[in-house]
Amino acid sequence: QNSSGGFSDISRGSYPVPNALDTGWASVAMAREAETSANCGELNFTQPLLPTVVNGTKQKLLINATGPVDNVTARVVRPDSSSQAALLQFNKSTGLYESFFDTTIRGSYNVTFFINSLFGEAKNTTASFSAEPMIRIGMVTTFPNGTTVGSCIQVINGSSAENVLRNSSLSTLWKSFSGDLGKALTKISDIGCAESDPFCQCKDMSACCLLWNLWLLNSSNAWEFSNVGYSGYRFYADSVFGNIWTKDGGNSPPLYSLNSICPSGFSTTNLSFTDAATCSSCTKKE
Repeated sequence: QNSSGGFSDISRGSYPVPNALDTGWASVAMAREAETSANCGELNFTQPLLPTVVNGTKQKLLINATGPVDNVTARVVRPDSSSQAALLQFNKSTGLYESFFDTTIRGSYNVTFFINSLFGEAKNTTASFSAEPMIRIGMVTTFPNGTTVGSCIQVINGSSAENVLRNSSLSTLWKSFSGDLGKALTKISDIGCAESDPFCQCKDMSACCLLWNLWLLNSSNAWEFSNVGYSGYRFYADSVFGNIWTKDGGNSPPLYSLNSICPSGFSTTNLSFTDAATCSSCTKKE
């Protein structure tokens, strides 16, 4: 330490800045300048979809923002039109700005994200999500050998029949179609067709057409054949639906009430419900 209180850099006495403390601050300033320059690009963001959550739980607000980001905030408007602000924190492990929000009211929540840059630029984007209660669905699945399995599944209100099946203990296989055609259920357990040939047992509807059929229990406690597919039909209250491998719109499953299925489910075999697993007149020929 020299007499003036500085730290002399004797080895660099001819350097324009003879004080090592000063050169250290210069290095910090240069590093900050380099960091700022690296972040001087355009402010960009992408908004992941916010899923429906169970009413009363927390929703994770998240957004992917890049560039010279200073801070990210959100304004959430509840179903009753009240609103609340939230400050999103950067999560290094995910690379996203995140915050949690309590869904104290059932219904639709509207979110506006505000992305502010270090240089005064500001952008915003909107998203929405729903908070819904859980409902009970009783599902009856009848296989060609006459075995019927009753399953009790809890899902979020508004879930599709596809979602219910995916949340059950039965393995399923689906075929996705482009546009608004949704998905076809091709197989439950080992009964059905491969995804590559989803209608392998329905080559000629006039002769033979075996498919997984969707049936709905109506308010009169009678089965109704569903003209809407598994991915399109949604449940908004405790309900019962059935799956049966049979000709299109043919046999309905055996009748069970919700209370006879839930909460524990069942498995039984009734030989009066046996049907063909395959149909030679319409099986794909190799």
